[in-house]
Amino acid sequence: MTTAAPGPARETPGPAHGDESAPAEATAWWGGIPERGSIAALRVLLALYRTLGRRACLVILHFIAIYFTLLAGGARRASRLYLETLWATDEGKRALGHAPGLRHVLRHIHEFSINIFDRLVSWSGDLGELRFEHRGSEVLFDLAASGNGAFLIGAHQGSFDMMRLLADKHEMTVN
Repeated sequence: MTTAAPGPARETPGPAHGDESAPAEATAWWGGIPERGSIAALRVLLALYRTLGRRACLVILHFIAIYFTLLAGGARRASRLYLETLWATDEGKRALGHAPGLRHVLRHIHEFSINIFDRLVSWSGDLGELRFEHRGSEVLFDLAASGNGAFLIGAHQGSFDMMRLLADKHEMTVN
């Protein structure tokens, strides 16, 4: 599983991939953090999902998030920087409730791990336990039924991978 946590964009690139000696400030940008997971770990997680189900994997993901929160300094710093940037806004203060701390970082990394896990499951084609919540899709379904298209402008609220899967389910094309 990757350790990168979402964070603010930066104009300058982060350190070279795998450069653990980079200064803390440089690795606070999520794109500059080398991956620590492996394909084997993802395969094991997918096998556990197929054997034990989603609920068991969500428990496992909590422990994985704790591991990365405590031991992956780059991910922790990137998450904290993002949350502090969010906290600097009125909306961020309302959303977080109080200044970001380790608990917020853990939750942020946990949510990121769930997102990666859901993508893993979706890419495997095994969507049995995933529940989709979508609002306003009727407009798109009506457009597709009439043979018309639309431009969708997203603000990264959710996953474009999931949107494509949902579109495939309803025989719609998403480019």
